[in-house]
Amino acid sequence: MPKLILCGLVVVCACLIGNYYSMKLVRRRDILRSYISLLTNADSRLRYTAAPLCALYADNFAGFLFVSELPFSPQWRRMADMFSGALNKGDIELLYRFGDESGNSDEESQHRLISLYCDLLGERLDDADNAIKQKSRLYRVGGFSAGMCIALMLL
Repeated sequence: MPKLILCGLVVVCACLIGNYYSMKLVRRRDILRSYISLLTNADSRLRYTAAPLCALYADNFAGFLFVSELPFSPQWRRMADMFSGALNKGDIELLYRFGDESGNSDEESQHRLISLYCDLLGERLDDADNAIKQKSRLYRVGGFSAGMCIALMLL
């Protein structure tokens, strides 16, 4: 009886691990969507207020506290680091580059920069959607299969 309980726990744990990795793919997609929305919103606000990016984000519309007196880049990096567990290294580097290149030019250049990074994040979003289609089921089924194999070996 204890062996059956152990086998059941092994299968459940393996399924949970597979589901965790599957949900991590979905979380990456959702975070990328929210960054695209955030940049689009910032672009709209920039068109109507002509304020610096740090001042735009200081009213907390991003859900992250920006201080308008501090430089934009380190604050943006801190915000990007909050999601480093779900995003891959390329996504984080892209967000870092946006923070480093933002706030150093005139208003029209800011619009072009935001548009460029929205397009680049859109490509990353397409990549995340493809990863979900290809790997999500694989992680769930693989976790179950690995758990069953280990359980059979224990019996």
